Amino acid sequence: MEGNLEKKTTPPLFKGVLGIIVQYMDVAVNPITRYGSYISAFMLATLMLLTFIDTIFARLGKWSFINSRTDFFGPIIGGQEIAELLMLTMIVSGLAYCASRRGHIRVDLILEHVSKKASLGLDIFANFFSFVFYLLICWQAIQFGVDNIRDKSVTTILLIPHPPFNFILAIGAGMVALVFLRDFFTSIKEVVD
Repeated sequence: MEGNLEKKTTPPLFKGVLGIIVQYMDVAVNPITRYGSYISAFMLATLMLLTFIDTIFARLGKWSFINSRTDFFGPIIGGQEIAELLMLTMIVSGLAYCASRRGHIRVDLILEHVSKKASLGLDIFANFFSFVFYLLICWQAIQFGVDNIRDKSVTTILLIPHPPFNFILAIGAGMVALVFLRDFFTSIKEVVD
């Protein structure tokens, strides 16, 4: 009787197609996330420099012997707005790199007590849910950017237009969505193998 029971196997064509999808997604996603991390590091360095200069100039501007001679020293006008826009760019460009390296917070409390197949099933669900979530963020950021173009929305002090930063958010969310789509196909491939 044991000879009649055969283990179900996945067709080799399906395994091959999944392997090709995962391979091409790796080729597409890895450089994008790496360049995103470079942009994020540059924005962090710029933000640190801006904060340093703003703090030093604000302190020097309070000294009476400097303040009476020149108006050059003081806080940078619009420094807060520039810092906010730099932080937005830094976070959305670094988020895809963090997700690709699986650096995000993950609670393994449940996964420690389930089988490998169940763990992979939860990974498939989480990756698909995350893909859809970031795709919705991307779509909403694009819509918000288009609305801001119509409204000619700008920042309060420096009058920097908002739409480019809405589209930066959309690009960053799209990059994260691609990472989770790749992880979704990778999890399916692990289940099939």
